[in-house]
Amino acid sequence: MKKRSKRLAAFMAVMLLCTSMGTNVSAVEGENPISQTTVTKEAGQNVGSSVKTQSEEEQSSINEETDAPGKSEVSDDQNGQTDQSGQTDQNGQTDQNGQTDQSGQPDQSGQTDQSGQEGQNDQEMASGTGTEENVSEKTDTTKAEQAMPEEENSASQSSEAEKEIAYIYVDEQMVNIPETQNIMVAFSDEGIELESARLSMVSERTGQTYEMDAEQICDNTALFTREYPEGSDEDSYQLTGITYKLTGIQEEITTQFNSQELQAGFQVTAEPETEEKAAADQAEDVPEVTAYSIDGDGNAVELSGDTADIEDVVKSTVQEAGAGEADPGETDTGEVDTDAEISVNALDDVGAGTARSNTVVAICAGHDATHTGAAAYGLHEEQLTLKVANYCKQELEKYAGISVYMVRPSEACSYPGSTVGDCLNQRVISAAQHGASIFVDLHFNAGGGGGATGAEVYYPNKSYNSDISQQGKDMAEKILQQLEALGLQNRGAKIRNCTTGETDSNGNLDDYYLTNRLSKEYGMTGLIVEHAFIDSANDAERLKQESFLKQLGVADAKGIYASIQKNVTVPTVSSVTSSHENDFSKTFRVKLSGVSPVYNVSKIYIPTWSATNGQDDIVWYQPKYAGNGVYYIDIKLSNHNNNTGEYYSHVYITDMSGQQRMAGSVTTNMRGSSATVKAAKTTSSEKQFKLTTTIKRSPSQLKGVKIAVWSDAGDQDDLIWYDAKKGSDGKWSVTANISRHKTTGRYQVHAYAVIGSKKSMVFMNKTTFNVTPSSASITVSNYVKNSGTFLVKINKIVCPSGVSKVYVPVWCAQDQSDIKWYTAAKQKDGSYQVKVDMKNHGYAVGKYKIHVYIASGNGIQQNVGAKTQSVQQPNVIISGGDSAKTEKTFWLKASNVNKLGTVKAVSFAVWSEEKGQDDLVWYNGTSQSDGTWRTSVNISRHKSVGKYNVHVYATKSDGTQQNIGTKTFTVSKPTATVKTSGYSSSTGKFNVTVSNIVSKSGVSKVQVPVWSTKNQSDIKWYTASKQSNGTYKVTVDPKNHNNNTGTYQVHVYVTAGNGCRSFVGSKTQSVKPTTNYTIMGSTTTTVAQMVKYFQASGAKYPAAALSAGGAGDITTFCQMYYDEAKAEGVRAEVAFCQAMTETGWLRFGGQVKISQYNFAGLGATDGGAAGASFANVRTGIRAQIQHLKAYGSNKALKRACVDPRFSLVTRNCAPYVQWLGIQENPQGRGWATAKGYGYTIVGMIGVLKTK
Repeated sequence: MKKRSKRLAAFMAVMLLCTSMGTNVSAVEGENPISQTTVTKEAGQNVGSSVKTQSEEEQSSINEETDAPGKSEVSDDQNGQTDQSGQTDQNGQTDQNGQTDQSGQPDQSGQTDQSGQEGQNDQEMASGTGTEENVSEKTDTTKAEQAMPEEENSASQSSEAEKEIAYIYVDEQMVNIPETQNIMVAFSDEGIELESARLSMVSERTGQTYEMDAEQICDNTALFTREYPEGSDEDSYQLTGITYKLTGIQEEITTQFNSQELQAGFQVTAEPETEEKAAADQAEDVPEVTAYSIDGDGNAVELSGDTADIEDVVKSTVQEAGAGEADPGETDTGEVDTDAEISVNALDDVGAGTARSNTVVAICAGHDATHTGAAAYGLHEEQLTLKVANYCKQELEKYAGISVYMVRPSEACSYPGSTVGDCLNQRVISAAQHGASIFVDLHFNAGGGGGATGAEVYYPNKSYNSDISQQGKDMAEKILQQLEALGLQNRGAKIRNCTTGETDSNGNLDDYYLTNRLSKEYGMTGLIVEHAFIDSANDAERLKQESFLKQLGVADAKGIYASIQKNVTVPTVSSVTSSHENDFSKTFRVKLSGVSPVYNVSKIYIPTWSATNGQDDIVWYQPKYAGNGVYYIDIKLSNHNNNTGEYYSHVYITDMSGQQRMAGSVTTNMRGSSATVKAAKTTSSEKQFKLTTTIKRSPSQLKGVKIAVWSDAGDQDDLIWYDAKKGSDGKWSVTANISRHKTTGRYQVHAYAVIGSKKSMVFMNKTTFNVTPSSASITVSNYVKNSGTFLVKINKIVCPSGVSKVYVPVWCAQDQSDIKWYTAAKQKDGSYQVKVDMKNHGYAVGKYKIHVYIASGNGIQQNVGAKTQSVQQPNVIISGGDSAKTEKTFWLKASNVNKLGTVKAVSFAVWSEEKGQDDLVWYNGTSQSDGTWRTSVNISRHKSVGKYNVHVYATKSDGTQQNIGTKTFTVSKPTATVKTSGYSSSTGKFNVTVSNIVSKSGVSKVQVPVWSTKNQSDIKWYTASKQSNGTYKVTVDPKNHNNNTGTYQVHVYVTAGNGCRSFVGSKTQSVKPTTNYTIMGSTTTTVAQMVKYFQASGAKYPAAALSAGGAGDITTFCQMYYDEAKAEGVRAEVAFCQAMTETGWLRFGGQVKISQYNFAGLGATDGGAAGASFANVRTGIRAQIQHLKAYGSNKALKRACVDPRFSLVTRNCAPYVQWLGIQENPQGRGWATAKGYGYTIVGMIGVLKTK
C-alpha cells in the first residue's frame, strides 16, 4: 500500500515548525498548502435534486449560549455603632454596578439558542500567507491576522462555538486499491487548539456514515488517514462534517461542511492506476525548506541558529505517495448533476475551475503604492509597471485564444495590511485561481551605478519541471527580441539559482526568485521582466514618454503571444465513457478523460441522439470542465423525446486555431422506469410518518430501496437514510421517526433504487411532508429588585406531539457569557414557570434576554418566543450564617463591594456582647470570583455564647477605610438537666447525673465543681464521664472533701464543641456521718453477683494460672470465697472486694506473683517483701479470710490456721472494713497504709451488690 503523500507530509512538517518557531519562518518550497485544498463551494446541495444556488441556501447562523453562574444576597441595614477598638461604623455608601461574570463557559446542557435573536456576532479572522517581492530569494512569511468588523443583527452569523473551515485537503481524488487516503481539515481561526477531531463521510453507494479519528493534530489543523487494502469495496464517498473538541472546553462541537458551503469527496476503485498517475507518483518530489528574513535594505538574508534544523525536520517527515484524479460532478447521493458548476478537485492544477478555452495570461504590475519600488529622476517603478501592464493587456486581448487576468488593476495594494512577501504570494495564488498558465511580473531595474542600461528577463530554471523552464526560456527570448527592436540593450534571458544548495531529485538547484519558484509550484510559467534601468539617465529619459511605455507593453505582449503560438499542441482525448445511467430520472453522463493539452482547447461539442427515428432528436452539447483534463455532460432524455434504447454520443474538439476534429464516441443503453413516493403520519402526534414507494416497470436488478429524509430547516444536517421493506402488495415502505431529525416544518423525502451487485443507488422520485411547529405565550412578572429575581411563565402551549421539557435560556451580556439554561417546572394549571435569579448571571444589570424552547414529544426542540426584563443593581448587603448548623463556624459575606470602586481589602470586626469587646477579633476577607468578599468566624477564638456583633470595613485604593455594613448573629447557650442520686449512708458517696443536654456544636466536656465549705476550701472539679445512654455522670466521694459532712454544693458546666463553656445548672446534697461496715457477719452477696462484678471490670480471668491451683474458672473461684467466708463467719463480699483491690482484679503485677496464690498480699510489706505462698487457690483464700477474722473478731478459727501472719495481728483491732486502713483506724493499726484503704473496699461492696 502506498504511503502518505510527500506534499501532505511536508505541509504537516512546516505547519508544526511555524507553530513552534513563531512568525519568522518562510513558506514551504514546492506545494503551497492553500493551493492543495479541495473545497467545493456548491452551497445547499440536496439529495436527489439539482444543486441550489448560494442565495437559495443562505441560513441564519446559530448563537451558542453558555452558562456562567453567579450569586446574590439581600442587604442588611447599616448602623452607626462604634467599636471599642476605635474603628467607626459608617454608612451612606454610593451604589455602583456589580461586576459581571464573563467566564463564557459552555452551556452544560449542550443546547444552543437557535432563534438568532439578540445574538452576538463572531469576529471572523482573515489571514494570508505570502512571500516577498522579487528582491529576495526565499523570505520570512509572517501571517497577518485582521479582525473583520462586526455586523449587528446579521442573519448569517457563525456560531461562537462553531469555527469556520479554512480548507479541506483531499490527497487522492481517485484511490486505487490498495492505497492510503489522506485528508486534512484546517480552521480559519489560527488561535484555536484542537484537542481531538473526528471526520464524518457518507457512502454514496449504501448511504452508510463512516468516521475517522485524527491521526495527527497541529493547532487548528487535523490530519485523517484511512487505508484501503486489497478486497476493499469500490465506492464513492462524500465528506459531510467534522466533530471536534477545543483545548480547555469539554463539549464537542460539530460542523457540517454543507453549512459552510463546502463540498469534498473521493472515489475508491479496484482499477489499477493509470500510467500517467504512476509516473507522477514516482516523479513527485518535495522541495526542501529554507528560512529567510528581510534586512533593512530589503535583501534576503538566510536565518541561522534555531532555524538551521528546519530542513532536517521536513526531510524526516517526507514519505512516498501520489496524487489522484477527481471524479467530477457527482452529488452526494450519486444522482447526476445537470446544473452544478463543478469546482476544481485537482490538487495539482489550482485555478482549473473552468475550462481553459483560452490561454490565461496573468499580468502582474510589480510593486504598489504600499510596497513601493525603485525611484529616480522623478519616476516611480510602481507607477510605470501599472502603465506598461495595461498596455500589455490591451495588446494581448487582440489575439484569439488569449485571456488576460490583471493581478494589480490599480496603484493600491490588493491585499491591505500584508507584507511584501505576503502580497506577492497572494498575487500568484490569485492568478492560479483564475486559471492562468503564464505569470509575467513586470519591473524596472535599478542599482547599475547609473551606467547600466537595457532589458533582461529571468525565467525558471530546470528544477522540478524542465518543461516549464524550457517554455519560460523561449518566452523570455521572444520578449527580449521585441524589446531589443525598441533600441534597448539585450542583457539576456537569465536564470538565478538559490544560494543555499536546495535541489530537486535530479540535482537541479532551486530557483532564487519567488516569482519563478512559486509560479512553478502552481503549474504556471513565471517570468520577471526588467525593462530598463530607472536610475539610468538615458533609459529614464525614454521612460518619461508615454508613447515609449506603450511600446514596452506592446513588445511584451507580442513576445508572449509568439511563444504561446510556438508551443501549440493538437488536443486529444484518452477515453470517452458513459456512466450514471438513471432510468428513473432518465439521465446519463458522458465523460471525457485525458483531454490534453487543455490550453489549446477552444470548444468541445458532444452531439447525442437516440436510435429511434434516425437523428431527429440530435442535440449538440457542450461539456463542463472538471479539472485534470476531465470534461463531462449530463444528458437528459427529455431533450430526446424521452426515447429509450441505445443513444450515440460523438466527441468533437475545436482547437485555438479553429480546427475541429472528431476525438471519440460512446454508446449508451437506456430503458424507462417510474416510481411514486407518498408520506403519511401514523398518528395525530406527528411522531412518525410512513413512507411508501410504488415502482412501475421495476428494474430486474433492483436489490432494494433506500429513502433519504431531511428537513428544509436543517439543510441536510439531519439527513437519515432509511431502508424500505417490500410488502406483499409489492410496495416498499418504512417508518421515519421524527425524534431522529428534531426539526419542524417541511421535510424532503427522496427515494433511491439500489441496483446491481455493486448496489449503485439511482434516484427515483420524491415527496414532502410537514411537522407542525410548537407555539406558546410568554409573560414576565414578579420582578424583585433587592433579590434580583423575576418569573417567566409559559402558557397557551400548542404542541401536537406533547411537551417533554420547556427550556428558558437567559442572559444579559452581549456575548452571552452569562447565559444560563433554566428548566421550567410544570404548574397545576398546565402552564410552565421558572424563576430567574441574577446571581446565576454574575449579578449583571441591564436588559435580560429571555428565550423559550419547547422540547416536544417527537424529540424536536424549538424556539417559541422571546422576552426581555430590565434588572437594576441591588443594594450592598452583609450576610452570614451557620452552614453546618453546629455553631462552630459562621460565614460572613459582603456582596456588591465593587459598588465602592477599587477595594484593596475587606475586614470583618467580630465580638460578643457578653463582656464588651474583650474577645474582639479582626478577620480578613477573601475576594471571590463573583465580586463578593468572604470570611469565616471561628467561635472557639471567642468562647462566648449569646449575641455577636459584626462590623465590616472596606479598605480603598487610597488606604482609607469605610464601614460598609453591620450584622449580628447568635450563639446559643447549652441547656441540661442536673440531678443527684445514689447517696450511700455508709460511704457518704453520691452520683451527679447530667442529662438532656442541648448543644448545637456538640459536647466537648462536662465539668462538675463540688464543695461543702463556705469558702470553697474543699472544692474539687470533677470531669463527668459519658454513659452509654448519652448522659454524663460523676461520683462525689467525701474523702475528696476532707470527709466533711453537711450540705454539698454541686454546679455543672458544659464545654460545647465550639469551645464555649456555660453554666447549665446546680444541685445540693446532704452528706451525713457514715455507718461503718463490719467484717464479721452474714454474707450479703451471691456467687453470681461476684462473677458479674468481675466480668464487668473488663479483666480476663487467669484460668491458665489458677486452674493448677484448683480454680479453673471465675465461678469456681468465687464459690471458694463464699464457702471459706461462711465457714469462719466473715462476710464474703469483704474478702472478695479486698482480693480484687489487692490483685488488681487478678492481674497481679506487683510484689506478689499469681503462682503464690496469695490474694491479699499477706506478708508483702512496704519494704518490698514478696509475701507468703500457698499450695493452692483454696488455701490462699482461707489464709486471707483467717487474717480478716484476726482483725475483725476475738473468736477462734473454725478450721486449722493456714495464715502465717495470724499471730501478728492485734485481735479485733479493726472490726469495721473502713478501719482496715491504718490512716482511718482510731488505734493507728490496720491492714494497709494507703489512705482510704477500707473506704475503697466499702465502695466496691456497694457496687457489687448492684450486680
